[in-house]
Amino acid sequence: MRSFPVVVLLLWEVLAQAWSAGGAAGLGLPRIGYVNEVLAARAERSGSLYEPLGVAGFVQATFRPWPVLGVSLTYAGTQGALVGRERYGVSVGYVEMAAQLGWSFSFFGTHWATCSGAGVLWAWVSGPLEGSGIGLSGVLLVEGDLWRGAGIRLSVVAGYRLAGVGSLRTGREEFRPRAGPALDLSGPFLGLQMSWEG
Repeated sequence: MRSFPVVVLLLWEVLAQAWSAGGAAGLGLPRIGYVNEVLAARAERSGSLYEPLGVAGFVQATFRPWPVLGVSLTYAGTQGALVGRERYGVSVGYVEMAAQLGWSFSFFGTHWATCSGAGVLWAWVSGPLEGSGIGLSGVLLVEGDLWRGAGIRLSVVAGYRLAGVGSLRTGREEFRPRAGPALDLSGPFLGLQMSWEG
């Protein structure tokens, strides 16, 4: 019982800290894996070339009512192609919603934040290969301030996302590899974030 007032004061201190809302944009390197293998096989059968899916661009919106707790909404996409007599574009995209738990600290006079999150995502493939599916994700990231003033903060964001969709469903069939996810979206990412603090 003696520790109860201490816990209440600690919670009060955490919850009384400022909220923040921000937007980020950057690049990531998802593995993709199985989808690229399918494209390579189709290109070989048809005697055409293929441009593998690789670097993905992303945008993210984050709201943190308290520094330790927040939610994020992320969209990311990458493109490739099958190239024969004609060029057939292939794209992969996903939308992820995640809950975040983090902590802020200062190091050598610079504000930093570490954050981990978990969420769900809906991903799709369009082009010669089509399908969509739902998967789970987890993310670890670090934010470091580049500039701060007048309630605005510009920071660099770096991290790693672990995410995958087990199978891709179309109107006619289901794509499911023998091992691993049908769409592996795991990989590192790097971006810039602008936040507003209240």
